[in-house]
Amino acid sequence: MKRSDFKSLTQLFFILIITSSCSSSDDTPENKMITPLPTVSELVITDTANEGNSTDLKISFDLTGEVSTISSSKLIISKASTTLQASQISALKEDQFEEFSAKNTTEIYVSKVLKDTDGDIIKEDTNYTMHLALSNTDQTILSPSTKSFQFKNETIVTTLVESIEAGEDISLDSDLNLYVNGGGSDQNGQSPNIFKVTPEGDVSIFNNEVKQAVGNTFDNEGNLLATLFGTNIIYKITADGTKSEIVNDSRFFGGGGIVSLNDGVILNTFWGARKIFKIESDLSISEINIPTNGFIGFTHDKENNIAYLGNFNTGKIFKLEDDYSITEIADTPASIGHFSYANKHFYLTGFEQHKIFIVGLDGTIVEEIGTGVAGSSDGSATTATFQNPNGIEATPDGKIIYVSGGSSKIRKILPKRPS
Repeated sequence: MKRSDFKSLTQLFFILIITSSCSSSDDTPENKMITPLPTVSELVITDTANEGNSTDLKISFDLTGEVSTISSSKLIISKASTTLQASQISALKEDQFEEFSAKNTTEIYVSKVLKDTDGDIIKEDTNYTMHLALSNTDQTILSPSTKSFQFKNETIVTTLVESIEAGEDISLDSDLNLYVNGGGSDQNGQSPNIFKVTPEGDVSIFNNEVKQAVGNTFDNEGNLLATLFGTNIIYKITADGTKSEIVNDSRFFGGGGIVSLNDGVILNTFWGARKIFKIESDLSISEINIPTNGFIGFTHDKENNIAYLGNFNTGKIFKLEDDYSITEIADTPASIGHFSYANKHFYLTGFEQHKIFIVGLDGTIVEEIGTGVAGSSDGSATTATFQNPNGIEATPDGKIIYVSGGSSKIRKILPKRPS
C-alpha cells in the first residue's frame, strides 16, 4: 500500500468516527426536544358545603401555556408532611386521584371520596397539600398548592354577591337559584326589583315592576308569590318574569311573610296586624285572628305541611295548628325578620342583634352566627359580622344558608355539621 493511500484511509476512518459520534450525540436524551407543558398558578381550594371529606371540594387555577400538549391531568392530595414525587404517580390507585380535563376547564369539582397518597381517607383537622399533575409523553409536572389546607367542622360565612339593592325575603327554586326581594332598599324606599341569583353568584333582574316586595315564596306550580310593603297587592310572577295580581285587598297592609300550603292555600301575615289572611284556590279571603302582633317571618315545612310564624317583637316562634291556633315552640333573643325551615331546624335573622340564629324544633338554640357588632366581614361564626340581616333561606338539606340585609350583600353561610 502506498503511503498516500494509507493516509487517505486514516482520514476516512476519523471522519467516520466523528460523523458517528455526532449522530449519536443528537439522539441523546439531554439533547432531545421536550414537549412543554403549561404552568399552573393561582391554585385555590374551596370547601363548598362542609361535608368533611373531598366530595365538596372546588379547585380553581390558572394555566399559562399551550393546553393542547396535555395528555393527562390528575388532582392528587397528600399530607402536608409528605413529599410527593412525579415518579410515584403511576403507582397510585383510582381512589387516590381525580382525573379531569385541563384542556376544557380551570375549575374542578371533586366527585368522589378521595384517599391521600398514603392511602388514608381524607379527614378533618389534618393539613394537606393539593397537587395538580399534568403529563404528556415526555414528562409529568407536579404543581403543589403553596399553602396547606384542612377540613374543619366550623361555620364559615362568605359573601356570594358583593353589591345588590335587595334586603328582604329569599326563596329558592328547584335548581337552588335565589329569588331576592328588593324591598325598600334603595334611597327612595321604592326598589322595584326582584333579583334572581344563581348559586355561583350571577345576578339578573327577575322582575323590575314590583315595588317594595317584602315576603316571597313559590306556589305548587312554580310561580313566585310576592307580598308588598306599600300596597294591598299580592303578585304572582311566572318563570319568565311576567307578573299578575292574585288579590288586591285593603286589609293587606305593612308587608309580611307568605307561605303556600300543599293544597294550594296561601297564608299571609303582616307587620302590626293581629291576623293571618287565608287565600283559597278560588281567591276568596278569610281572616284568622292571632293573639299577638309583630309577625313578619312565615315559613313552611313542606314534608309535613306545617306552617310556622316568627315574631319580630318577642323573638318567639309559633307552630300554626290545623285549627289555625298557634302554639309557642321557641323563645329566642332575636328580633325575627324573615326565617326559614329546613332539615328539622329553623334559620332566622336577628335584625337588631346583627346575628343569624339556628334553632332546633325543640326550641334549643343550636348556634348563633356573628359577633353582634354591625358590619359585613366574612369569617367564622365567632368573627363574621352582619348589618341588620333580614331575608334568609336555607337549602332543603340545611347545608347552605343565604342571607340578605342592610349591607347590600348576599351572604352565604356553610353551617357546621351537627355533632
